[in-house]
Amino acid sequence: MGGLGGNAVTLVCQSINFTGTISVSGANGGNSTGNNIGASGGGGGVVFLATPTYTANTGTIAVAGGTGGTCGAYTGCGAGGNGGNGWSAVLTIQ
Repeated sequence: MGGLGGNAVTLVCQSINFTGTISVSGANGGNSTGNNIGASGGGGGVVFLATPTYTANTGTIAVAGGTGGTCGAYTGCGAGGNGGNGWSAVLTIQ
């Protein structure tokens, strides 16, 4: 089974003092369950932050794509492809 894609997060606030982690990374693809079956990783999601006052501090944003599953002991399949990375944007608005 293919990995699920990451979610979308949108924050529009008076101020953001970012100290935590926002993760919208894609899930990993499942390993093969039989011959000629493979699964790709899910794509990363999107994070959009908009605020007049933004302080980054120790905050992190993760938007990586998930890894593809493996063929394991089965034949006729290859490893699934990795999911593409998502993106993030921080806008300072007036």
